[in-house]
Amino acid sequence: MRSASSRRGRRCAARAAGWAVALVLATATSWVAEPTANAEPTPGSDAWISIAGVRGSRPPVAFTAAAYPRPGVSLVQQFDPTEVSECTISWPIVSTRSDIGYLTAGHCDRKEGAPLWMYTDAEGAGRLNLSPLQNAERGVDDAGRRYDAALFFLSPAQQEVAYGTVINDGIRLRGVMSVPSAKALPAGTPVCMNGSRSGLTCGPLIAAGDDQLEWGGAAVQGDSGAPVFVVNSSGDAQAIGMLHGGPSDTDNFATYLAPVLERLKVRLIVDDKKGIS
Repeated sequence: MRSASSRRGRRCAARAAGWAVALVLATATSWVAEPTANAEPTPGSDAWISIAGVRGSRPPVAFTAAAYPRPGVSLVQQFDPTEVSECTISWPIVSTRSDIGYLTAGHCDRKEGAPLWMYTDAEGAGRLNLSPLQNAERGVDDAGRRYDAALFFLSPAQQEVAYGTVINDGIRLRGVMSVPSAKALPAGTPVCMNGSRSGLTCGPLIAAGDDQLEWGGAAVQGDSGAPVFVVNSSGDAQAIGMLHGGPSDTDNFATYLAPVLERLKVRLIVDDKKGIS
């Protein structure tokens, strides 16, 4: 999926942060350093549901801004003096050194080391500079596994302030679904995505193969990297992957998250059973 390009300095209407942001302060991150990861759904307790329409609740926006980094926000890379690529901030992760960061799609890294930022206001005038994307991978490795992932880490100063881990209001991330579990999902299972342009959309599972999942939710250019997940009626979600192929109203593809976490040696940040406030 190609990331959208636009002229530098453009100002256009945007969707400002409309969801509650989980503000995680540096003085209260003991749960982050040792997060629960790779959890599977409790057998018999999860009936995955749709929490949005195939095309969401409104037309796609130009971008999504927020005061702090969080899933579903627009991620902008200045890969050329006059052009930028726009993708979506995806899953929150923590490294073995307890550094906090986020994933996105690997093809969003158009130029290694290029400046990276997010918008902090609806006009696109305010920006928060971010560390460049790293560990970008796209394609098939020697073992025949397909990846489309990259990550960036927050600066020490940004980790001292606040950052968001909430996928969407009322949704609590409990873990990441393994590839075998994703492949076992029946066709038609509701699969949801939170794109920086499309917002929250859900559609039926079409097929789950060895290295990607295909589903029928809508996406547009700029949604690349968006978190893809399933959720039950209690609001408990399992991460599946990140948007990497499309875009289409009815046919899109996600790269699996579990092997990406393993390959990059990072862990997913999840909610505890009490939730994050």
